[in-house]
Amino acid sequence: MDSGGTVLVMSSASLALILVMDKPVVGYIERRNMHIRIANGVTAETQLQSVVDATSDLLGGVSELCVCPDYRESVGRYAFLVELQGNIGADASAAQAALHDELQKLNENYLRDSRAGKIGMPTVRALKPRTFVGFRAWKIRTNNIAAGQVKVPIAVWDEVNLAWLEERVICDINI
Repeated sequence: MDSGGTVLVMSSASLALILVMDKPVVGYIERRNMHIRIANGVTAETQLQSVVDATSDLLGGVSELCVCPDYRESVGRYAFLVELQGNIGADASAAQAALHDELQKLNENYLRDSRAGKIGMPTVRALKPRTFVGFRAWKIRTNNIAAGQVKVPIAVWDEVNLAWLEERVICDINI
């Protein structure tokens, strides 16, 4: 307990129960261990969301997304799986370089590893419309859980989820 009467009582992956003057306060912290690791670099979910937010207009507006490691080339890279709000943007071909630049600005590990050739240029893969609506329905059905329990993670690495999402890729948007 600190001098103000605050003590951390319990913490989980996303919540903390804190007693302030003997009154409980529950607060959202964030999901933990939500990141992608390629080569020596770790990129957090918040950084991945930030780079997409900064480049969304180039693609034509991203309504939902997830990011996964992509090892289809000899050097690993990030694959941004995006559901667009409409048609692919006129400047979509610039998105790959823009994502790369934003990742370099936000993450010095990515900057170092990309300069060393350990991480390739990210790829952007457009998904069919309503893919994430279908993803949630599929998770509810296969896991027999309530709708409110299904979250689409930004960082996806589970092979079953990846296979389901990759079946719905309509095209790669790259240079």
